[in-house]
Amino acid sequence: MKYALWLLVFCTLLLAPALSEVPPLSPEMQAQQSSHILIGRVLKVEAAGTESPGDYPNLIFRVTLRVLDVVKGDGLKSQEELTFTYWQAGKRPPGWVGPGGQYQEVPADTVVRVYLTKEKTGYRLLSPNGWEKTEGKS
Repeated sequence: MKYALWLLVFCTLLLAPALSEVPPLSPEMQAQQSSHILIGRVLKVEAAGTESPGDYPNLIFRVTLRVLDVVKGDGLKSQEELTFTYWQAGKRPPGWVGPGGQYQEVPADTVVRVYLTKEKTGYRLLSPNGWEKTEGKS
């Protein structure tokens, strides 16, 4: 009986990290992993379709942003419009844990700070916490 209890405790401690959600990026990690950090007004958010890795859909969103300030990155300037994408997990099986894309949807008509990576297909928001509301120029 004592052996079974120790085995249960050991397995619980061993598997606990595997059953946890992806932790938010620290401000340092956000700055390090992003190619561009921008402050801007969200003009439009639209559903852009789905990707289906392993038959579990990821919902893709396309955001149009008017740049108000460039904190990091080259090639963009104030008042320029930029489009970027992000994803959120669609339907998953019961008990599923793991990457889920953005924690929250980016709201339209809001001033935000975004942490982006520049990819071949365009700009993409860092996951899981690639944006935050901010008080910026309007």
